[in-house]
This record gives sequence, structure tokens and C-alpha cells, in this order.
Amino acid sequence: MLTSQDQDEVQVVIPLRMVQCVEKTGNKQNEINNALLITTGVKSNFLFTDLFDQNTMLIKLADMLGQQPDIRL
Repeated sequence: MLTSQDQDEVQVVIPLRMVQCVEKTGNKQNEINNALLITTGVKSNFLFTDLFDQNTMLIKLADMLGQQPDIRL
């Protein structure tokens, strides 16, 4: 579960079995900084921006995804 420190923000639960790809992204021209794009097998994408520690989050997600059994949707 990803949770914002701002009380007015949304909490999101993305089941790891649905995640197909996690990409590091960000473009200062579009004002998207320190972002991760999570692509799922159900035609939904999630873009998390302004992450405090983008690299650590990417490594943790990659480790968790590596522990998942190979299930095809």
C-alpha cells in the first residue's frame, strides 16, 4: 500500500500479481519529477510523482516482484 503523508490524499493498494512493469520516469520539462510508472495487466497504469526516495522504492518493488510466482493473467 502506498500512502501519502498528506491526510487529504488517497491510499492505493495494487496487488503485486497484477503488476507487469515498474519503470523509473521523470521529466523536468513536464514537471514530473522522481516518478515511478506502474503498469498492470488490467489496462491500468499508476504514476506516482515527487517520490522522496525513488531509487529505494524501485528496488523494494523489484525485490517483491521477484518473489512472486509467475502467474499469467
